Amino acid sequence: MRLFDEAKEILELLQKASNSYYNEGVSIITDAEYDQKKDRLATLYNRVLFPKKSIDPSFVEDVEVYLNQIGAPIVAASEWEKASHCIPMTSLNKVNSQAEFETWANEIGDSSYVIFDKMDGGSIDLVYDNSNLIQAISRGNGVEGEDMLQNVLKMQNVRATIPGFTGNIYGEVFILRDDFEKLLVKSGRDYKNPRNTATGLQKTLTGENVEFLSIYYYDIAGTTFFTEEEKLQTIERFGLKTCFWKKVSIVEAIQVFNEYESKIRATLPYDIDGLVIRANSITIQQKHGMLGGNPKAKIAWKFKPMQKETILKDILWHIGNSRRVTPIAILEPTPMGGVTVRRCSLHNVEMFKTFKFKKGCAVLIERANDVIPYLLENHGGGTEDFVVPGVCPECGGKTEIQGKFLMCTNDDCSGLGTGNLERWVQVLDIDGLGPKIIQMLYENGLVKEPADFYKLTVNQVAGLERLGERSATKIVTNLRAKMAITLPEFIAGLNMPNFSKETATALMVAGYDIVKLFSATEEALIQVKGIGTKTASQIKAGLAAKATFMKNLFDVGITIKEPEKIKIDSNKFAGMSFCFTGAIQAIKPDGKRYTREDMLALVKANGGIAEDSVNKGLTYLVMVDPSSTSSKAQKARQLGITILSESDFFKML
Repeated sequence: MRLFDEAKEILELLQKASNSYYNEGVSIITDAEYDQKKDRLATLYNRVLFPKKSIDPSFVEDVEVYLNQIGAPIVAASEWEKASHCIPMTSLNKVNSQAEFETWANEIGDSSYVIFDKMDGGSIDLVYDNSNLIQAISRGNGVEGEDMLQNVLKMQNVRATIPGFTGNIYGEVFILRDDFEKLLVKSGRDYKNPRNTATGLQKTLTGENVEFLSIYYYDIAGTTFFTEEEKLQTIERFGLKTCFWKKVSIVEAIQVFNEYESKIRATLPYDIDGLVIRANSITIQQKHGMLGGNPKAKIAWKFKPMQKETILKDILWHIGNSRRVTPIAILEPTPMGGVTVRRCSLHNVEMFKTFKFKKGCAVLIERANDVIPYLLENHGGGTEDFVVPGVCPECGGKTEIQGKFLMCTNDDCSGLGTGNLERWVQVLDIDGLGPKIIQMLYENGLVKEPADFYKLTVNQVAGLERLGERSATKIVTNLRAKMAITLPEFIAGLNMPNFSKETATALMVAGYDIVKLFSATEEALIQVKGIGTKTASQIKAGLAAKATFMKNLFDVGITIKEPEKIKIDSNKFAGMSFCFTGAIQAIKPDGKRYTREDMLALVKANGGIAEDSVNKGLTYLVMVDPSSTSSKAQKARQLGITILSESDFFKML
């Protein structure tokens, strides 16, 4: 059963990673790790799961579905209209070495092949009817996607009309590196990398900033073609850009790949993670058919992650948002793919301890997805040991390990300056004020605490590097628009330990306002559902430490507004709290699926409390499959919380 358990863990991780990447635009694991895990799952399926299918047939079926799945299921809560592809957007089988490529090419047996960039973005299907672009469907699950036409029409390299054409043109939505830099300046946001940014912007319902995105094309359907070369030439005749492509022999394909991996990919104005190679002859493609649900005569030859050995010179401990003290590895400057890597985060104190570093030891680093540097291995050597600091590197206050993280316990820590400012902006969702702009405001002495935001003038902000009057006006206007806020927003924005928006909401429901909170005893706070002794103590300490911050916010005009009144239909859920996890599957009377917000509204309308997380005191966790082994389900079982299916929830209602 150990291998069955391993397969379940891998499947859960892959499903979570797929949903995060395709539906949320966030990579929670590297491409290399994803491929490795999926290959391992396929091996377990072939050698263990399928031969012993009778042990757990439903789970084996889940694995079969996942291994044949393209992309990720479309999130139920999406507000984009669903649309079907007239031709399924399949994935690609892959090869990882020259030997594997040569075996594949010789088996396909074409006289020529077409090779082109495997662009690292989001696939799109542009549908034309009688010359007009009428749909732009995301890849979705390969059969059904979401029609994002209104956004696509604003992107670069898109034609709303192609005279005389009816059919489909397939491309990749991405962002050029120069446009990524322009976006950072305009938005003021700290987008992490071009690939995830492109995926996220493509799906935005407001269409804001999608003009920074581009589409390059790689396929076309709707008329008869005899070669891939002819397809790409037709796209170019339509006045649309394709990525690099070339007709090659087997030997030339190997030469192109080697040159790309060693030199060219680091110089490109966009990200790629390999090359796509197709049999040039459409007839040969049709003859070979499909393999594992993907075209056999088309493959992806992926690059190896960039890895190099270097020297660990030092460990710096950096205080960030929410008091976490993070270890940063300082490395011997190491050129990798057009950039020089000098440092990388070790993320948390648990990871730091695992590596057992010494000063001057040799380490192996990797640029995962050719973007983020990761430290993979300690190769030994070095002199003195590194130790976990007992005091904060910024203020000298005491540190303590809480779970995986090292935390500064001093509420007045000077290192929390920008962290406090970023927390306020994040909670209030103030557009245009990203971490880089906050850092500039802080370093120029214009803001030291949240109240200072509301003293800013347009001229002060416009005087910052790379910011003009238009951007400055937008920032100041957006700040002024958030002067009246709710008590939970106010409390959460102050960045106090263990005092979240949810905790503040629970206190508000229990009848507390800001004045009553200051006068409340710890014993009284403990009586509030979900608040224990430690939390009550931290609330009192946090309020005392932030008293001056609060006074200054009120002095500049911040007011606490009354929460929106919720119409109570019944008191069926009085005294009960609910948390929902996973995509909602239940269908509303109008034929659409319930969203998470719909479910939370039902709870509140019937006298219950809606929670965002699983914590002690929660009454019910609601999910599609109550037998799930997800982290929330496991935590609920450990705390003795009842897990309900969606149907059980509606029966209670």
